[in-house]
Amino acid sequence: MMLAAAIAASLRVGFGSGSEATVQVVDDQSVGYRLKIDCVTRCTRPLHYAQAIGNAPMGLVDLDQNGLVYSVWGTGCCYVVRIWQVTVGGVTRVLETGSRGVPSVITNPSLAVVTYMPPTDASGRETSRLAKPVRWTYRHGRFVRS
Repeated sequence: MMLAAAIAASLRVGFGSGSEATVQVVDDQSVGYRLKIDCVTRCTRPLHYAQAIGNAPMGLVDLDQNGLVYSVWGTGCCYVVRIWQVTVGGVTRVLETGSRGVPSVITNPSLAVVTYMPPTDASGRETSRLAKPVRWTYRHGRFVRS
């Protein structure tokens, strides 16, 4: 007898013209966790998305803007912020970035994510142990470092 996968996090997100999808992070012994997104209400066409993710889930939030789903994952030494956009055309990851400190979401005056990373030199080597804020602002359908 096969047991159903344990759900670590779950939410519903609205997108398009009244469509809704379930977003779930489920336990997957082969990879750690799997993110699953499925359209469940007013689907104009079938929508199913799944991605294996080895990190541990720490949070899953509907940003209530353009079908955006914010998530934070733990790696043991830092956080990983991933944001997906759910549309009638499918699911797209619009941001994936690391953070040495607890990341945050800002919604006013505009949507932004703040992560914390040490500064680096031109070769990418860290020049300080002190993490500085990095702001990712959502503009024109994508996140840009600002």
